[in-house]
Amino acid sequence: MSAEQLDLLDYPYTPGWQKPETSIEAAETMSPKLKRLQAMVLGAVAEAGDHGRTADEVAVRLDLSPFTARPRCTELRQLGLIEDSGFRRANESGSRAIVWIAVTSDQPKRQP
Repeated sequence: MSAEQLDLLDYPYTPGWQKPETSIEAAETMSPKLKRLQAMVLGAVAEAGDHGRTADEVAVRLDLSPFTARPRCTELRQLGLIEDSGFRRANESGSRAIVWIAVTSDQPKRQP
């Protein structure tokens, strides 16, 4: 898929990318796996209930790289499937990280 074709696809339904060709190549590689990975991340957040999970905790739970889990959390937030709980927990680097919770069916979904 060319860069021009990728321009026609909308994030967060497709992997995001920046101008460098390596970023475009990474998005192309991720495309076939995107829906499955989003479903896995959503499941890991949902199974944590009100306790929620940070993106790095999701990565550990699913044995993924944080560099795979973090963008999926951003996509799921933009899709209105997870939201910021308002809580923060330290990640491995010691930085405060958003604790994500699943949006339940009785909550209105936000538009991306």
